[in-house]
Amino acid sequence: MNRRLRNRGACAVNAGVILGTLFLFCGCTSTHAKSGEKHQVSSTMPEALIGVWHRNDDEGRKSCDSYKAVRSVDEITEESNALMGGLIIIEDMVHAYSDYGEGNFYAVKNVVDLGGQNWKVDTLVYIDTMPTEGEYADKGIFHFIVESELLSMKEVDALEENRDESRFFRCGGVIDGLYEDEEATAKPRELSAADPIQVDDAQKFEGEWSYRDDCDHGHYVTLELKRGNDQLIGSWSDGTLLRGSQGLLKGRVSNHRLIAERCSEYEDAGAPALCPQYDWLEDYFVARDGKIVWYQKYGKEYSEYVVLAKGNKPHRSTKACDDDN
Repeated sequence: MNRRLRNRGACAVNAGVILGTLFLFCGCTSTHAKSGEKHQVSSTMPEALIGVWHRNDDEGRKSCDSYKAVRSVDEITEESNALMGGLIIIEDMVHAYSDYGEGNFYAVKNVVDLGGQNWKVDTLVYIDTMPTEGEYADKGIFHFIVESELLSMKEVDALEENRDESRFFRCGGVIDGLYEDEEATAKPRELSAADPIQVDDAQKFEGEWSYRDDCDHGHYVTLELKRGNDQLIGSWSDGTLLRGSQGLLKGRVSNHRLIAERCSEYEDAGAPALCPQYDWLEDYFVARDGKIVWYQKYGKEYSEYVVLAKGNKPHRSTKACDDDN
C-alpha cells in the first residue's frame, strides 16, 4: 500500500488527546463469542467504521463543524482544524492525526468480526509516515467497538498508563483526494494481472446502481452487477436524452477497485467493442459508503466521473436546474 497524504502536515490536533489515540486504550468488549464459534474474517475495515470520527466533546464537535464546511481537500489546513482530534478510517488504513505532524497510521492486515459491533483488527503501526511496503513497523492489535453510535478503539495488552476513555462520533465520509494512491495511475490491465483477487469485496458492488441528472439533456448511467465465481458480471449504460451506449460488463475486484472490461450492443463512434468482443476500461470503480464511484482517466490522472446509488433517485432534479439558472 503506497499512498501519499495530501496537504502533508496541514492538520493539527491536541497533543494530550492524540497520545491517547496513538496508543489507544486497552479493554475488551462485553460481547463474548461462544466457544468454537466461527467469526467472519476480512482484510478490510467494515463499512460501518469507514469515515471521519471526532471526539465526543465540545472541541470534537467544533472540528466536525469545520470538516463539514470543507468542500475540497485543499481547504483542509492548519487554520481550518477540520480534522483536529480525528480518526480517519478507510478500508485498509486508520489514521490518527497529531499536533506535531502526521500522527499514527495503522495499516489494516486482518479484521475479525466478533459480533455486536465489535471488531478485532490486526495492524502495522507507522509513526509520522504513511504505510509503505517493506518498511519496518510495529504490530498493533485493537478492538474497535461501537456502542450507542460512539466508537472506541482499544489496544489489546496496552499498558495502564496508555489507556484512554476517549470515544468518537461519526462526523461524515472521507473527503475525496485526502489520500493519494500512487497505484491509482497504474493501468487496469497491469493491476488485473498483478494484484490478488478480493472475492469478499465483490459483494459490495452487487446490485442495481444508477446516476440520474435531469438537467438540460440529462445524464443517465446504470450498472447492474452480480457475482459469478471470482468475477462480477452484468450490464452498463451511459448516455443522455440525445444519445448513449449500453452493453455488457465483466471484471474483478483487486486492490479494492473493480477493474472491468465491457462491450457495446451497438456499433458507434467512441463506443467500446461490439459484443461479444470486450475492451478493457482504463477507468475503475470503488465501492464507498453504500455507493459506487466511477473514476475516469483524464490524461495521466483519474478523477470522479459519477457516483452511482441504488434506486433511481435523481442526482439533480429539474427544479434544481431552474434554481441553478
